[in-house]
Amino acid sequence: MGSRKIKKHLEQNGIKTVSGKDVWSTSTIGRILCNENYMGVLITQKTYVADFLNGRQVKNTGELIQYIFENHHEAIIDKATFEQV
Repeated sequence: MGSRKIKKHLEQNGIKTVSGKDVWSTSTIGRILCNENYMGVLITQKTYVADFLNGRQVKNTGELIQYIFENHHEAIIDKATFEQV
């Protein structure tokens, strides 16, 4: 299923978003499907504060080392299924 079919299925079955809304966003579904946390992996330093004066976080595109922790917590989906998605 693609994001639009998943959206339709969730809405038709009355499954609400985490914030309690009835309407799902396809971009939210996409982020859920790509989130490595569901397979028990933790990646640190995805974002960082470049300028402490304004405190804004920016995406880390190689400025800092990212650390990957496999089996950090219990997975709710196996790695093979995650990679198929």
